[in-house]
Amino acid sequence: MNYIKQVNAFYKLIQNNPLSSNAQCLYNYLLNKNSELGWVKEFTVSNMIVCGYTGLSRKTLDRVRNELKQKGYIDYKKGVSNQAGKYMIVEFDTQDVTQNGTQNVTRYVIQSVHIK
Repeated sequence: MNYIKQVNAFYKLIQNNPLSSNAQCLYNYLLNKNSELGWVKEFTVSNMIVCGYTGLSRKTLDRVRNELKQKGYIDYKKGVSNQAGKYMIVEFDTQDVTQNGTQNVTRYVIQSVHIK
């Protein structure tokens, strides 16, 4: 994944598929975290750490994480017992991200979201 291309595609996409400011904050944190990890397919990070870095409450984190998942920006699987949940950043097909092609990008994103 290319960080700059992903960020540029993200901001083009939210013009027609808007997100709350808290969801944008969470997405940017998760994208940065995955960059630090070397662009792994899936990664874990505890809710406490996410809340600490983003300033989101736990209740807000749950809500905006669901917003990102429902709109096809990420996938998330809740952890079992005391384990952290698994995140996956959906890689946008940057060639399809245009102001006129948002419908195609959204379809691509939704079809791409699968954590096994």
